Amino acid sequence: MTTPDLVVLCCRPDRAAAEADPVTRDGLAALGGRPVQFVGARPGKEIDPALGVVRDARRRGPAAATPGTGAQPADGQPADGQPADGQPADGRPGEHRDATRDPAAGTGEGVPPAVADQPAGTPVLGRRPADRRVVVLGDDADLAAVVLRLLRADLLGSHQVGYVAGRRSPVTALHSLPIGAAAARLALDGEPDLVTLVRDDNGGVLVGRAELSPVDGPVYVDEHLLLRGRAPGLVVDPDQERGVEVTVLHRQVLGIGRRPRTRTGRAVQIASRVPMTVVSDGVPRSRPTDRWTLYRHTAPLRLVRGLLE
Repeated sequence: MTTPDLVVLCCRPDRAAAEADPVTRDGLAALGGRPVQFVGARPGKEIDPALGVVRDARRRGPAAATPGTGAQPADGQPADGQPADGQPADGRPGEHRDATRDPAAGTGEGVPPAVADQPAGTPVLGRRPADRRVVVLGDDADLAAVVLRLLRADLLGSHQVGYVAGRRSPVTALHSLPIGAAAARLALDGEPDLVTLVRDDNGGVLVGRAELSPVDGPVYVDEHLLLRGRAPGLVVDPDQERGVEVTVLHRQVLGIGRRPRTRTGRAVQIASRVPMTVVSDGVPRSRPTDRWTLYRHTAPLRLVRGLLE
């Protein structure tokens, strides 16, 4: 196997915070001294340069501030910090932040001439290697945040993703991944596999599990009606064959009660008559919602999970 370019992102603020967890400390040690970037939990656009995305600082909109003046609109977002499409301002799932000056922006020198034809703030691919491997140390929410940046920059096809989790999680269970030092060795030397990537209609991605509760209303998996009335909750997992696996949870007392019902398909649409709490990859949505859609993305995620030789 050709050795890909390697980028290691630890989703903790610094090495001391990462090594406070023994399993994560073992994972760092197993990386064998390779450079590690400490990027904090659920990173956003600040990791774009590490992923191979550059931005044209010269093509900002008229309201953009000059370097050193503090906050400014970025990526075509309104001045109040909320993007026009309702997505988190910095691309981090599960939270909204004020738009700030893009740390990836430089002076604009050395930008290819073709960039001048792009709209303000358009992400532009820099050198695009045949393979670049991004190793993520963190939890499922951190992995989802990094995958979201790859998706938005159209880099899923050129980047492999290794995952070093500090504890068992829906992602490690779904893909039979180890944790700690064993996960680090696999992330460095394992083979990539094409796995299902799920998106939601709010611009996010799902890599492990989504939980919605309570639900009162129709739930459709593709054209099939899975639920018509009330249920305490709903669980959605990526499904390698179809796209999504949807399970309706029912109340049971001492094992007595309706059993969970499961169906797979390409997409699930939920319309509830009562507000639902949504938890996606362990991150609660900031506000309850009465509608939610999850669907299989057209391109897979290149996840490193193959057996070591």
